[in-house]
Amino acid sequence: MSRFVRGAAPGSVKRRGYAGRVRWSDSFAVAVVSGAAVLAGCGGDSAGSGSLDDSLGYLPSEPALVAVISTDLAQYATFDDKLDSLGVPGGGVEGMLRDAVEEEEDDGKRLSYEKDVKPLLGEDLVLGAPSPASLDTGEGVVAAIQISETEKLTEILEGPFFELERDGEAEGADLYRPKDPDSDDPAVALDGDTLVVAESSDTLREALKRQNGGDGLSGERFSAGVKGLPEDAPLQVVLSPEAALAQIPDADALQDVRWVSAVSSVGIGISASEDAIETDLSVRTDSGELSESDLPVATGEEELELLERDDELLSASAKQSVSTRFLLEAVGAAYPDSEFEERREDVESDLGLKLDDLLGLFDGPSVSAQTAAGIVATRSEVSDPQELAAGLRKLAPRLPELAEALGPIGERTALTAIRTIAPKLPLPGEGIDEAGVTVTPVPGERDLFTLSAADPEFSAPNELVVFGVVGDFFVVAGDEAAAKEIATAPTQPADGLSGGAIFSADPAFLGALVGADATQLPSLENLEGYVRASTEELTVHSELGVR
Repeated sequence: MSRFVRGAAPGSVKRRGYAGRVRWSDSFAVAVVSGAAVLAGCGGDSAGSGSLDDSLGYLPSEPALVAVISTDLAQYATFDDKLDSLGVPGGGVEGMLRDAVEEEEDDGKRLSYEKDVKPLLGEDLVLGAPSPASLDTGEGVVAAIQISETEKLTEILEGPFFELERDGEAEGADLYRPKDPDSDDPAVALDGDTLVVAESSDTLREALKRQNGGDGLSGERFSAGVKGLPEDAPLQVVLSPEAALAQIPDADALQDVRWVSAVSSVGIGISASEDAIETDLSVRTDSGELSESDLPVATGEEELELLERDDELLSASAKQSVSTRFLLEAVGAAYPDSEFEERREDVESDLGLKLDDLLGLFDGPSVSAQTAAGIVATRSEVSDPQELAAGLRKLAPRLPELAEALGPIGERTALTAIRTIAPKLPLPGEGIDEAGVTVTPVPGERDLFTLSAADPEFSAPNELVVFGVVGDFFVVAGDEAAAKEIATAPTQPADGLSGGAIFSADPAFLGALVGADATQLPSLENLEGYVRASTEELTVHSELGVR
């Protein structure tokens, strides 16, 4: 039943079940659920239609996850064009679905895509999971889709491929069970013109009772979860805060972070336009519990600039200190037993400075570039470079002490202390020993420092990180030359991108990530996007350009 949550690629369904028989749930998933999942991004009915409201009513009123997937094949042409341009085999989305259906065989019996499956598609498929745990176990998961050709559906369900038989009624719906008494297939019901599939008979009966009593998920509540996403996005997913956090390892403690605790829902949408494949993320928050200082990125839709570089992932931030303060709050919440805060107070008292004051100097934009190999260089505008340089000269000798205080946090986050003054510091690889962290002045440079690690497992390419003040900027890079170069590197306007943060990657960078030369992807264009934040919502929008 986990297939109904995760989806499955065509052809990925394996034979299983009793007596060598393909389980009907596998075949049905291929015919409807799996096929609809791979069709995501291609068009379909917008949320809020009457049929969608009816299908949503079978789900719990507050599910951990709900996904709405269009199965309207007539609107898939744009996405098919993009797949064809990228060289994806299979004859487009419908071609892949056809292949997946017709490859399924049960003792020589097959479904016909044209005759059996295609007539059943056209409405929105709804999937729901009641709890974060059910995303893994499948327990309590429900799927529902309105079917206009109910006679055709009944014929297929009771036919030789699925071999189901009627098993009475519940809440006015016809129940079905496998003719094989040993089968552990999911439970099925036909409620008027809506097909309902559930993980168990009990779950199915609960779903039917919810819909009949009006106690299930409402269209209004689902619409609130996808607010901020494109209305015509054919794949829309809403996660509860608990389900979203469950996708992050060891994230329970993050609920103590003010912004995280204010999250009310997480919405995801995927769609295709004339020029790109688009992905949207909308994190809704309770604005009454937040101020702008609690947000992960700065507010506003500022026009930012990016570095003039090729073959790299470029990014820019409107106000880096906002993200750095958020990071420190998250680290403090995740590891409350570390000695960092106590040691930080001692260092501040001894040196006569406040780290928050240094962070406050990062009140302008920053730009960064990352190679496919992971080498990062970043430059941040600061309001008073001389004050920052003086603070770094005092603080640098004590940074290893702060890193050591972060020992309980683990090897990768031992350098979070350095992040307090190096906002976009590239984190090193695994194996760092906190006791091996050293910070030393760059020879001949008053305001540049080298961070190094004595541990032999400290992985390339970040064996050395150079940070400090060059001219009017704070810089971080892999070596001295790169640190000085980034301080004067030219930038250019990022047309059409604005927000608290923006990013862009060209085809050469994207190709390198997957081991392909840009010439092998002639139709691929830039991946671009932005992050915008307010006390009500954080949105992330990305577009992968495809000619």
